[in-house]
Amino acid sequence: MALISLDSISKTVGETPLFTNVSFSIEPEEHIGFVGPNGAGKSTLLKIISGNLEPDRGTIIRKKNLFVSVLDQVPKWNDGDRIRDFLFRSADPLVQLVDRYERALQDPHSTPELITALNHEMEERGGYTVEHRFTSLLSELDIRDLSLPMETLSGGMVKKVALVRCLASDADLLLLDEPTNHLDIDTIEWLEQKLIQTGKAFVLVTHDSWFLDAVCNVIIDIDRQGVSKYPGDYSEYLERLEERDLMDAARERRRESILRVELEWLKRGPKARGGKDKKRKERIRDLVQGRPEASSPQTETFRTAQRRLGGKVLEIQQVNKSFEGRPIIKNFSYTISAGERIGIIGPNGSGKSTLLNLIAGTADPDSGAIIRGETVAIGYFDQTGAAMNGQTSILDYVQKAAERISFDDGTELTAEQFLERFGYPRPMQSQRIEKLSGGERRRLQLVRLLIASPNVLLFDEPTNDIDIDTIALLEDFLSRFRGSIIIVSHDRAFLEGTTDKLWIFDGQGNITSFVGTYGTWRDQQANQEKEGQKNLQKTTNLAPSNKIEKENRRSGANQKDKLTTKLTFKEKQELNRLLTEIEALENEKAALEASFAAPDGGLIKDGKAAVEAQKRYTAVLALIEEKTLRWEDLASRSDE
Repeated sequence: MALISLDSISKTVGETPLFTNVSFSIEPEEHIGFVGPNGAGKSTLLKIISGNLEPDRGTIIRKKNLFVSVLDQVPKWNDGDRIRDFLFRSADPLVQLVDRYERALQDPHSTPELITALNHEMEERGGYTVEHRFTSLLSELDIRDLSLPMETLSGGMVKKVALVRCLASDADLLLLDEPTNHLDIDTIEWLEQKLIQTGKAFVLVTHDSWFLDAVCNVIIDIDRQGVSKYPGDYSEYLERLEERDLMDAARERRRESILRVELEWLKRGPKARGGKDKKRKERIRDLVQGRPEASSPQTETFRTAQRRLGGKVLEIQQVNKSFEGRPIIKNFSYTISAGERIGIIGPNGSGKSTLLNLIAGTADPDSGAIIRGETVAIGYFDQTGAAMNGQTSILDYVQKAAERISFDDGTELTAEQFLERFGYPRPMQSQRIEKLSGGERRRLQLVRLLIASPNVLLFDEPTNDIDIDTIALLEDFLSRFRGSIIIVSHDRAFLEGTTDKLWIFDGQGNITSFVGTYGTWRDQQANQEKEGQKNLQKTTNLAPSNKIEKENRRSGANQKDKLTTKLTFKEKQELNRLLTEIEALENEKAALEASFAAPDGGLIKDGKAAVEAQKRYTAVLALIEEKTLRWEDLASRSDE
């Protein structure tokens, strides 16, 4: 039986119809991701499902005694709340039981009969396990003090506490609105595992395509006042969209061919056309009216002219920065070259945004210096949009950057025309910024940044609150951008698509440089962990007798090969030298890894040397694998 069924739901906000006659159901154990452009109504539909907002028309049928747990995009708490207060101020019936029981214990007027009844209910329903659930999940996120005031927590900490309250509930259905916002990558991966392992149904809204692909088994596309439901993960959804687009294109080509023939017929004189004029004209009218609506702006339109960037871009010289005695950045040096694409990752509060502020010049280092080249024009897309005045109109905000926007091909657009390309029609351009949704504000901030034609771009969590289509537009723009880029982001897919080097913050003030994509770095981390576990197992578990037994098994399994494919003289010589070669490569690999990890090493200061070192590291890994496989093959056929 479905948990919730929506039948012919319609909702209009202001004068904008978000969806009309929408029908779908949510089944037990469905893991649903809502996707669609900003303003399509994803968060509104979540509120309708939760019961916090009523539709204008249509009916909603909920399973009896259904309990829904909601993670709001911006968690709210009461003044003076501590973490424990926030956790126990929940709609979860079990948490409310615990709260009633504890209040009864503290109330001197509570009768023994009431205490006994509540105690019995606590035992029957598992009320005594609630606090353990909270503390267990919080400890996994390194939060142990439940007395901390909510108002003193960072955005990331608040999101973690809100997630724990949502995940620890006895809900049948979880509704999560932008659950990855403000989280670092490690916490996002923790959340992925929790959602993958849960037996509960959930619906989430997120811009994070990597996260969607990892946790969802159903995608619901919300666009043009309707919804479409696709079984499968996000990758399968994209494949189906591509198939649908190909089919639509084929139908459109066929319709255009028929229309071309019919229009030729229409151009003839009445006598040449013959009979059945009326029906044929009606058919032509239907074909014309059947033309698809104008598509949204293509990625090619997200461009402006680019300024020249000289050879000298940025020199970071032994920069140090501390807050309240805690070192955030320690003795960091790096020379940024033209065209470098650097992603910054690390735990929340480790100093990532601080480094961007130092580079942008909005903050000063405690010691050290940042020297900018003469041709450098920095564009800074900060996390909050603090420089946006809510009372300013959309058009005025953009015109302060440029009244006319030039392109590399010599063409120009007015600010009004440019805004129209990015979803801000003329009537909307006089609207004040404060009236925009979070996603519309972020997109406007992005448009303003890019039309100023910077040649060095700094991004602090650029994908927060932006829909997936706009992220794709930005990725396309950056792929053609000839300047330098530095990006702080928790969005792994975005990092993978836009950067080829990483600065990794360890939370202790140290910054390590890695040459390669985010995916390459994660693979290396995983391989190092496996290698460490393998070496530990060999050291602790493999006694000589085990080795003999292992060799005997191998000998028995390969006896036939030994008898039929004995080694030649050259192969025996090769076998004798392979172990020495593998050992030398392992030593070189270890030396390269040590140089990558050294916070004060030469590689972190020299981008070109780091590139060459990473190339060599990749080659060494391939050689080790190749020679090890060869050694195993020869050893298995050896008579010795």
